[in-house]
Amino acid sequence: MGCPVTFDFSQVHFSNLDKHRHLHLPDHFTPELSLETGIDLGDGSLFCSPSIGSRGSYYVYSISQRFPDEWFGIELFLKPLILRLYNLKPKSKRSSASRNGINLYTYSKGLFLYKTRVLNLPSGTRSRNLTLPIALPNSFEHQRRFWSGYQYSDGSFYCQKMARPVIKITSSSLELMNSLQDFANVVGVDYSFGKEHPTVGYSLRISSEPSLNKWVEHVPLLNPVHVARFLLWRSGCTFPKGLHLAQYMGLALGIQEASQLTASCETDEIRRRYLDETLQLVCIACIGTRSIIPDGLRVSANLRNVEHAEVVLRDLFECGLVTRALHGNTSCSELTDRGQSRFAELKTFWSKLAESSPAIAPFP
Repeated sequence: MGCPVTFDFSQVHFSNLDKHRHLHLPDHFTPELSLETGIDLGDGSLFCSPSIGSRGSYYVYSISQRFPDEWFGIELFLKPLILRLYNLKPKSKRSSASRNGINLYTYSKGLFLYKTRVLNLPSGTRSRNLTLPIALPNSFEHQRRFWSGYQYSDGSFYCQKMARPVIKITSSSLELMNSLQDFANVVGVDYSFGKEHPTVGYSLRISSEPSLNKWVEHVPLLNPVHVARFLLWRSGCTFPKGLHLAQYMGLALGIQEASQLTASCETDEIRRRYLDETLQLVCIACIGTRSIIPDGLRVSANLRNVEHAEVVLRDLFECGLVTRALHGNTSCSELTDRGQSRFAELKTFWSKLAESSPAIAPFP
């Protein structure tokens, strides 16, 4: 194996903020950089604003995810990954007050120029213009890590008719999907390929059990939601569509039976209840063993505002999961014994996910 190609940084310039934060940029493609590049091309975006008046340009790298289910992936996988690669501590926020979206983001001129001028990744609107990065090494290790990252973002694992497993990876770029087909042929799996939508979008599906097992051996599932479904399928558990992470946890730990659950698409009330149960799980993870004020919960759980945090805390209190405590003159919330038990269940569930997919980040 030859020496890795060292990047040319002549077109990369650091802002004062980059220098203050000690921005680190890998000088060659590592397997972890290949993984993060795949995530970026899936759910990531690179944006540079023009200078307006006295305000200079600003540069943003963001990754869009779904809330609340993918909050865990952001906190336990994506944030640590970006810290290890770039020495940056990205923040996260709700993408809007009305939609269940969450954005991981960081401002960095150096990182923007590195990704666009060194790695040659497109910025702005790019979903139909994606290609396999030219600089990505052609080795099997780098390729599988890239596709594992892309699968984290634009892949899914689900069961058709509650039993038949499917891994589906999608893109609006035919060129990128042709590269994926080439890689699937190298892995040696059976798949189907076709239009995802009459006018735009393509998908590659792996559905035979031998091929699916072979695929995840080389291209592991990393998104906790996908891993949870995979864990349940492997254990022989059938489940309706439309569930969220809290229900997957209940099934995996034997707390709930599949017969007790109804497909969330049947009523808005069921859909809302399943979402609220997972939101409560996020908040329990944020509180853990500490005391928290509403604004602290708003920030750590990415809630819409303080009022939303107070509503969630009230619901947790009514469920017997938190109690109110006074620290000095400040009213805080802490987990009750029942809440601590729920927190312990979450950590047990996470251990099961890590056993099913060793690449998944451990629960702290």
